[in-house]
Parts: sequence; C-alpha cells; structure tokens
Amino acid sequence: MKKDGKILWGWAFWNIAADGTELQPVTIGTHKLANLNIGEATTDLAKWVSGGRMQVMTNYYYQWGRYLPSVYWQSYWSCGFLASAEGQTQVTNTTGNVPVTNGPFATLKEALEYPYGGITHYNSAAESETVNLWCSELTGDLWGGAVGKKEQAGTKSNYDPCPKGWRVPDYTAMTDILAESGETPAAEKYETATGKAGLHIGSMFLTHTGYIDFKRVAKNSETDYRPTNNGTAGSFSSTFSAYWSNYAASHSASSPYIYRYYKSGGAKAAVAQQIRNSACPVRCQKDDDNR
Repeated sequence: MKKDGKILWGWAFWNIAADGTELQPVTIGTHKLANLNIGEATTDLAKWVSGGRMQVMTNYYYQWGRYLPSVYWQSYWSCGFLASAEGQTQVTNTTGNVPVTNGPFATLKEALEYPYGGITHYNSAAESETVNLWCSELTGDLWGGAVGKKEQAGTKSNYDPCPKGWRVPDYTAMTDILAESGETPAAEKYETATGKAGLHIGSMFLTHTGYIDFKRVAKNSETDYRPTNNGTAGSFSSTFSAYWSNYAASHSASSPYIYRYYKSGGAKAAVAQQIRNSACPVRCQKDDDNR
C-alpha cells in the first residue's frame, strides 16, 4: 500500500499446499503452537522432497520485530544493496537475490517504507562485521512481549507477523519446548534426510531451517557483503536452527530470545539470545484472544 510514492504497509501471503495440510495447534507443555513455520507449505515433507524440493523453500525468515519477512527461500546465497544512506560508502554489489538497505540503522518509519528486504549497516573500517541491530529505535515490545518480564505473555502487536488467531510465541513457550526436547535431544528424535531434516519435540516437528546473518566476510570487500546462510541447505550443519520468541529483556537489548537446537557437533538444545539483525523463522503460538 503506497501514498505519494511511499510504502505505508505491506502484506505477506502464506500459501499452504492443497494436500490436506491445515494450520493446526500442537500442545507443548501449557502452550499451543502451530504445526508449521510461517511460510511452510506442507507437513508432508516426504512427498514435498520427492518433488525435488526442500522444506526450506517456503520458510519466511524475519529480522526480529519486523512484520514482513526479510529473506525468502530463494535468497540464501547472495544479496544486492538497493541503496546506501547519505554519508555512507556506496556498496557496489547490486546483483544478488536479497534486497538490502545499507546505511545508518533505520528508524521504524524508515523500515515501514522499506518492508521487503533486509536492513543492515556497511562500515568500511570493520573486519567481518555482524551488526546486531537493524533499527535505531531500541524498542523491546515490537512483537508484543512484556519487556523484562519473562513470565508474562504480553499482547499481540501490529508488527506481529502471525495470522489472525496466532502470535509470535512468548518466552515461556520457548522454555516449554526446551522442557519437552531436553537440552540433549535423543538421537532418534532427529530426522536427518536432506530436505526434510528436523527435530521431533513431543507431537511437534521443528524443521531444520538454520538462520541467516547479514555479514561481510572481509574488510573493504563490498562485493562480499551478503547474507550468511547457517544450516539452510536442508541437511544438518554445525550451526543451529533458531526460532524467535517475542521476548526481549529490555528495550535496549540487542539480542531477544530464541529456542535453538543443533544436530552436528553434538545434539543439544537451549533457550538463548540471538541478535536482532539475524533473519530467523517463526513458529506461531495460538492467540486465545483471536487477534
């Protein structure tokens, strides 16, 4: 939606395959979570993979607190900078699949005007830089979490990307998932086949989607500044899959909380912090108020 040439708001459509898959709640502890990540097309991964596809092909990846996905499945390998802010070095790599805004950290208003790509910061003096923030306004309740109050669920916000009747899960949902999976999930709980890898947690299956950082590989290397795909090849890597919660410990916290799990390098799981600039999937939680 535009006014005077500027984007005011946007929408992301979630297409679920016509194979009988429905968005349904799965009970984990005291919480009801979705049976699919936002963007996933089906729960029948065996059939999906047999068609030459991987589960990561339809996942949406969100920078924490943003209402539209920053990265889609086809965008893992390269990014193109569409703009550099005033006073910043112009980035020369403009050929990638991921549109990225470069420059001083965006305000919320600026982010709304640029909803369809990653937001990062290019600094020619830094070496292998990963910037923790995409937004200059340090707001801890963008997704409705009760800032600094782990045990409170919060309220669904306007920036929450989940559909009506669902919301980004709260911190206690993450700890319920961890209690169900354990900090060292049993080997038989993992699916390891390429394209349909993931972890069985009670009656829920969390696909192995990895996460994506926007980082520069080498100093003064404008053409090598790109999203770094961590575990998104559809088979397990040494990095972890990360799922966002709505919870931040403070408004200025650069790292809200996630549930994460590994397979390679030792099976383990944790509720931990992840930088806001990362793009991670969201597994929605049932919203009893149906907002």
